Amino acid sequence: MNVIEQLLKLQELDTRLRQVEKRVLKDIPSRKQAMTSSLDARKNAVASAKEALKARQLELKHAEAEVEAQKEKISKLRMQQYELKSNKEFRAMEEEIRGFEKGVSELEDKALSIMEEVDAAKRKVDESERDLAEEAKQVQQEISELDRMARELEGQLANLRSARAEAAGSVDAKWLVYYERIMHGREPAVVAVEDGICGGCHMKLPPSAYHEAKKQNDVVTCGYCGRMLYVKPD
Repeated sequence: MNVIEQLLKLQELDTRLRQVEKRVLKDIPSRKQAMTSSLDARKNAVASAKEALKARQLELKHAEAEVEAQKEKISKLRMQQYELKSNKEFRAMEEEIRGFEKGVSELEDKALSIMEEVDAAKRKVDESERDLAEEAKQVQQEISELDRMARELEGQLANLRSARAEAAGSVDAKWLVYYERIMHGREPAVVAVEDGICGGCHMKLPPSAYHEAKKQNDVVTCGYCGRMLYVKPD
């Protein structure tokens, strides 16, 4: 196996390593974070809805308490009517009582409206909590599956790193350093020449570079991008 063949094997392993590392270090954590963030947003929305429901329930409680207070005031006025000495005073108090009764009617209408809103809000909160529980269950299942995939990929990484170390050990040190320097900034480092064109920078190569790359007696590099060249067999 010549140097180019060794480097191509190493490059294939490096490409696979980068793909698996990306899945383990970036893709899977990103997916988990997205699912967790979505679930947290749903939890916050449910919590906000519950707080809004509590506020409306408190408002209803206050409205009902005000209705009872007004009714109690009317009851006391009715009792006081029996102690009045003149019809004028009686009629005046009757007018005052009717005013309170009108206020009670308005308060009762308000309380009824709030009660309907509370019932609707409670149904919505109950539905949201059921949906949240279902989503939390689904997210947990998906995260467990992603964790399983990550463990499996970690095993693949260990095997690939071992194979990569073995492959790198067979490459001449000079060309290994050159290869890794190119891979660090502009992979791939080893590219095919097709129709006399470098597969890395896509520049037209001198005929001599093409012929030397085809022989594969030695490593030939592109005069434009520095990548190592090879020609696919016919």
